[in-house]
Amino acid sequence: MTRAAGNSKESRNTDPPGIDAVPARNDIGAGEWWRGATLYQVYPLSFRDADNDGWGDLQGLIEGLDYIAGLGVDGIWLCPVHLSAMEDHGYDAIDQKKINPHLGTQSDFEELVRAAHGRGLKIILDQVWTYTSHLHEWFIESRSSRDNPKADWYLWADAKRDGTEPNNWRSLFGGPAWEWCPSRRQYYMTHFLPGMPHLRAQHPDVQSALLDVGKHWIDKGVDGFRFDVANFLMVDDALRDNPPSEADDYEFPLWAQRMVYDGSREESFEFVERIRKLLDEAGGLYSVAEISSDKPLADALAYCSGNRRFHSSYATQLGSGERPLAKTLMRQLQAMGGSDAWLTHFLSNHDYVRGPTNIFGKKAEAAKWQAALAVLIAARGNLHVYQGDELGLPHAELPKDEVRDPLSIRYFPQGVQRDGARTPFPWKSAVPNLGFNAGTQPWLNASPAHGALARDLQEADAGSTLQVFRRLMALRQGSAALRHGDMHVSVVANRLLIIERRTHGESMKLVVNLDDAPRDTTAEAGASQAALASPGIGLGNGRLRLPGWGFAFLST
Repeated sequence: MTRAAGNSKESRNTDPPGIDAVPARNDIGAGEWWRGATLYQVYPLSFRDADNDGWGDLQGLIEGLDYIAGLGVDGIWLCPVHLSAMEDHGYDAIDQKKINPHLGTQSDFEELVRAAHGRGLKIILDQVWTYTSHLHEWFIESRSSRDNPKADWYLWADAKRDGTEPNNWRSLFGGPAWEWCPSRRQYYMTHFLPGMPHLRAQHPDVQSALLDVGKHWIDKGVDGFRFDVANFLMVDDALRDNPPSEADDYEFPLWAQRMVYDGSREESFEFVERIRKLLDEAGGLYSVAEISSDKPLADALAYCSGNRRFHSSYATQLGSGERPLAKTLMRQLQAMGGSDAWLTHFLSNHDYVRGPTNIFGKKAEAAKWQAALAVLIAARGNLHVYQGDELGLPHAELPKDEVRDPLSIRYFPQGVQRDGARTPFPWKSAVPNLGFNAGTQPWLNASPAHGALARDLQEADAGSTLQVFRRLMALRQGSAALRHGDMHVSVVANRLLIIERRTHGESMKLVVNLDDAPRDTTAEAGASQAALASPGIGLGNGRLRLPGWGFAFLST
């Protein structure tokens, strides 16, 4: 981003301050550091490979901490580091207290926490408490008989008389949510892969074991947890069939059902409150819950309402939906920002099509993505920024023989193709593997399309998406209104999105043109200078003129 330049005959020239002119931080809400915070999501297998074995690792992340801190974020959401069967690349735990050897050692993890804290960064660690790997010692014991001490630690059920599954529940990865176990002559439930059996969190011993996992990582110095598919913690003990939904068109059969009995259960909140109590007693640690649901907003709000459940939650990818884009974003932000619950917003993550491709397809020019980032920065709530969002990386396209994700392999080339969001981070444009490592074949190939967007090239360009993101983050961190204020969202002429944030003594308004054609609108009285803007805006005489995909933050 460069300075905004207006037409001297129609407007005053606006020279929005650069990154150094924006206050670095404010102390409002210091007792609740997490409120309004931005977490940078690191998928460690693909971030940086320090030992050149083809897998990203904790030492690579340590090497990248200065870069992350320089973005202006508050902390890191670190995807799973525990010992995993690697069928689902970290989310299928064999032992929740041990470090995945692909990533390093316990000593490496402890060094990471110290190094992050030394740079003012929090570590929010991914926790998977809904299911484990079938190779976990808990499940190996559970499946050994129907009367062992862990026999009912997982969700087991007899077949129907004809040998079919106990009920009509469906897996998110396709097919029935049940897998047959010959040793027990029973089915076990799984929302995901057959090798990912569902824990029965109603069991008090299961809850105690999971809380003990939490205590282990708290003792290692983490600042909180992100909980994977937290609304799946408990399902109906009676195993009742889900009723049909009203969906006529769905990507997976799961969404042909209403999620009444296989998730989002009221009885799970007692355990959620035990989790929150653990975090509060440990010194006010933070929690954020992922929600996967047929009623995403309602469930996201339910799981973080009040002060006894999770601090925050998220469910919906910002910008997904019908067009015009301005109205879609307005609906999403109004819905997510209109309650006392404190939700989290994201444009990309490791399970979704990357934001630039999701919103703009193959026409994801830098100016368009920078406008989307401005909307994210202006949103009320917490923010997740996935590694590469700050570079504007599009979703990578991989040939089938390079795909590693089991869900992507099953439905190739259809579906989300999650590996496209997981390719190695592009550190340098003109070196093997884009600087991810020293040249060893990575577990996923780097995307050739990412070379032109590599970090080293964007560092040298003052108008690059990376530099724009840093300025946007500096603005948010220096504004009490943007971090903590109330929010009002409106749309003008289906193309101009206006987000107003207000708190005691400060207001900030984002006006963003989500269209190719230039647009103009009235400027609020007293707004004669933009706090931050894209190139080419005109501001003066009570009018604001924006080029296509231009934006301006107005402070009054």
